[in-house]
Amino acid sequence: MQVNFREGQQVNKGNLLVLIDPRPYQVQLAQAQAQLYKDQAQLRDARLNYQRFKDLLSQSGAMSQQQVDTQKAAADQFEGAVRADQATIDNAKLQIDYCHITAPVSGHIGLRLVDAGNIVHAADQNPMLVITQLQPISVIFTLPEDSLPVVVQRMKQGTLKVDAYGRDGQTRLATGVLLTIDNQIDVTTGTDRLKATFDNQDGVLFPNQFVNVRVSLDVQKNVTVVPSVAVQRGPQGTFVYVVKPDKTVDARSVTVALTQSNQSAIASGLEPGDVVVTDGQDKLQKGAQVEPRAARLGVAAADIDNALYDAFGQRQVSIMYRQLNQYHVVMEVAPEFANSTDALESIYVRGNNGTAVPLAALAHFGPSNTALAVNHQGQYPSVTLSFNLAPGVSLGDATKAIEDTGRSMGFPATIHAGFQGTAAAFQDALSTEWLLILCALLTVYIVLGILYESYAHPITILSTIPSAGVGALLALLISKNELNVIGMIGIILLIGLVKKNAIMMIDFALYAKREHGKSPTDAIHEACLQRFRPIMMTTMAALLGGLPLALGTGTGSEMRRPLGITIVGGLIVSQMLTLFTTPVVYIYIDRRRLWLRGTRRSAGARLTPQHQRRTPNCNGLTLGARAAAGMLWFLRFRLRGETWVTSIW
Repeated sequence: MQVNFREGQQVNKGNLLVLIDPRPYQVQLAQAQAQLYKDQAQLRDARLNYQRFKDLLSQSGAMSQQQVDTQKAAADQFEGAVRADQATIDNAKLQIDYCHITAPVSGHIGLRLVDAGNIVHAADQNPMLVITQLQPISVIFTLPEDSLPVVVQRMKQGTLKVDAYGRDGQTRLATGVLLTIDNQIDVTTGTDRLKATFDNQDGVLFPNQFVNVRVSLDVQKNVTVVPSVAVQRGPQGTFVYVVKPDKTVDARSVTVALTQSNQSAIASGLEPGDVVVTDGQDKLQKGAQVEPRAARLGVAAADIDNALYDAFGQRQVSIMYRQLNQYHVVMEVAPEFANSTDALESIYVRGNNGTAVPLAALAHFGPSNTALAVNHQGQYPSVTLSFNLAPGVSLGDATKAIEDTGRSMGFPATIHAGFQGTAAAFQDALSTEWLLILCALLTVYIVLGILYESYAHPITILSTIPSAGVGALLALLISKNELNVIGMIGIILLIGLVKKNAIMMIDFALYAKREHGKSPTDAIHEACLQRFRPIMMTTMAALLGGLPLALGTGTGSEMRRPLGITIVGGLIVSQMLTLFTTPVVYIYIDRRRLWLRGTRRSAGARLTPQHQRRTPNCNGLTLGARAAAGMLWFLRFRLRGETWVTSIW
């Protein structure tokens, strides 16, 4: 095998690169050509004999037809052999051409993968060389789907310029044009692929190279630009630290119009010529004194950190490999130089211009007391203050007192206070507890409305809930327990527990009205008598079930105690009140409902005998019904299509 190229050579299409030994195929070609000459001679003889036999048959009949046909078949066989020989010759010539490896395209040759003398086969997996087309070269990159409409609109207006930058985002490698946009968006990332072409005449771009691509959509002129690291974000929005003439800083709110790479365009808040702080903002506050010496000398805070860590930290500088083990080489300063601050006088920091700057020229240092670590919450330094509750003080009162104290102290805009842990969970729970209770009541109302096919009766049932809430709060107050998240859970449970009293009474009252034709007063009176024992039994069962939670002791009992207290207190008060209030509310709402459906009549209207009805005797009513009778005066209602006027005493 003969190699006719150099590694890294620029070749053109058709150049001979590798010559594989063609002699075996040349011998095969010579053999095929000789066989062709032989078969051609036999073909000529067979054709002459066929013509003679054919003439003799036609002239004198000296030959039979069978002999003529046999001679014709022999001639055809030799003609087939000649064609096969020609195919063998063509194949041998093709194999000789395959021995000459030429460049299929113009491009750049990579590293050589074979050498002279190597044996190669057509079925080898590894190629002999790789030619890469570098001029032109394409770059494929992605953009979010939200940015595509702007790019498409700009492409319709003209060609878009694309710049390729190195990994640092500062060095521009090449400039090209945007060629096309892919026809579908990747659903997993929400991005689409774009393709740009570059002439790459200087050969700085290579296949599989990572570059940062910037597509120029618009050019804004006369815009105030600051380094992106100068823009900070706080509770009040984006701001920058501006250095005033007296070398003090002031936090100034700004509006960022556009951020590209490490530059931010400021729409408002800054004027050209303002000096902003680009490093060490976490150590600043309003009115702090600054001295921008490090920036003037080309030294960043990260350079100082690296220099100090190299001197006093444990920097891994190398790895030593042996046959069985590997050893990490760590560089650190000798112990005698780490005992005092005198060693800092010998530290030098190399700036971006390559100049070694003494650390003493950049900072003042000396012994003092400081924190061993600086805690952060997100990207901001934070300090955590813990507190315990005083006896008899709830968590809600404590958080309110802390918030009032913070407002009275007048923190600057750069300091933001917030709760964490249990206090944060408590605040989150309180912020949505009213919504939770409202949703629970609304859900119960909808379910009861569907059950009774009425808008009025669910209100009667829900009227039992306020008394349960009052009982739960009174029980917590008497037992000196705070209303925490567990107590709120107990109140939510009471919504489902206490309404069963009214449900049992309303169910029976509706049944008595529908099946026995009783008036609302008689129906609810009989319901109170018939359902008193089931109501008491179910209430006592739920109450006794909550007593172990309210009276329990042991590990974790203090967390479960508010749940039991709210259940027990809510059930007791609700049971005492709802037996009297539910009949009153039922009678009032039922008669108001019927009154709204009926036609107003005068209170002194006289009824015909067929419409007269005996007014129920109030002596047999429960206390709740008597209270309802005293509250309702000259109520008018319509029942079963007949108008009634009843005076109840």
